[in-house]
Amino acid sequence: MADISITEKPHTNWTIARTKRFLEHLSQHCNVSAALAHSGMASSSLYRERRDKPAFRKAWDEALDQGYARLEAILLDRALNGEQQEVLDQQGIKVSLRKISNTLGLALLKMHAVRVAAIRAMNGTDHDEHALEAKIAIIKKLEQLALHTAKKEEAKLAGVGGKQS
Repeated sequence: MADISITEKPHTNWTIARTKRFLEHLSQHCNVSAALAHSGMASSSLYRERRDKPAFRKAWDEALDQGYARLEAILLDRALNGEQQEVLDQQGIKVSLRKISNTLGLALLKMHAVRVAAIRAMNGTDHDEHALEAKIAIIKKLEQLALHTAKKEEAKLAGVGGKQS
């Protein structure tokens, strides 16, 4: 996270400590309102600081980037490795299942595809409109498949007992 320049005098009661508390909370939770409450400051002064202080604006953006990168890593791990769930089977015996969300995995792949397409467009390396149309069609089909698979997984869990403990 970028350090706030000490030479920039904060407006009102924004101190360096409050600013750091705000930015650290923002980088952990990606929630401006929660970070603001954690810092103990008013929203009007927060947005004035953002508007008037380029270093603060940059640190805010970096804190959000860090938070979203952390969230993406957590979701990617969940999509790749699934989540352990304990359910009761029809005989009432605890069974441990690893639930892997195809929907989550496909959503992450879609986000990655959009990011790659944007990079290629900026670099001028993706000129084939037909290829882009084909990619969009494939993504739509994958989304339909993910929805169908998720429904089947839910039905399967319901058949096992569906009672989580």
